[in-house]
Amino acid sequence: MNTIGKAFASAVRIASAIAFAVAGACMVAMMVHIFLDVLLRGLFNKPLTGTLEIVSSYYMVAVSFLPLAALELSRDMVFVEVFTARMSASRRRVMDAFARLLAFGAMGLIAVSAAKYAWKQTLRGEFMDVVFFDLLIWPTRWIAATGFAFAALAALVVLVRTLRDRLVGPDPQDDGTRHGAID
Repeated sequence: MNTIGKAFASAVRIASAIAFAVAGACMVAMMVHIFLDVLLRGLFNKPLTGTLEIVSSYYMVAVSFLPLAALELSRDMVFVEVFTARMSASRRRVMDAFARLLAFGAMGLIAVSAAKYAWKQTLRGEFMDVVFFDLLIWPTRWIAATGFAFAALAALVVLVRTLRDRLVGPDPQDDGTRHGAID
């Protein structure tokens, strides 16, 4: 892979790692938020207002969409080998490249569609009416768009690596056990 390709792959890995870390932090924040809500409700009959709305509109969106690129890079997406298990290694690589191309296209289209929707909701100033305040939810629309955009870029990186392995052979440092995963 040339220098630009390596720099691009490295940038995608870094963005993926940051998004994954943010998703992890959101998971911890969600657990703390729910714990405090249950504790305050149980001990003092004073639940935290908006817990359900914040959890479902912010935390769950981040936890669901931000790790997609890391899953793509590590090849931990659902991988069904029913039809490919008996194929030769070269045919599996062709199928894998085709699957990566489809993943890149699908995730790219979803990212563009999500970004258009996020832009529309941003202009509207989308919010959710919680009992004592309005909760802005338009920012969370950008989380899904960002997660799918990073995943599309990750699929592109894996596609390029799969094609490179097909044309020039696998990287000698790769033991071949991770189906083209990017370390």
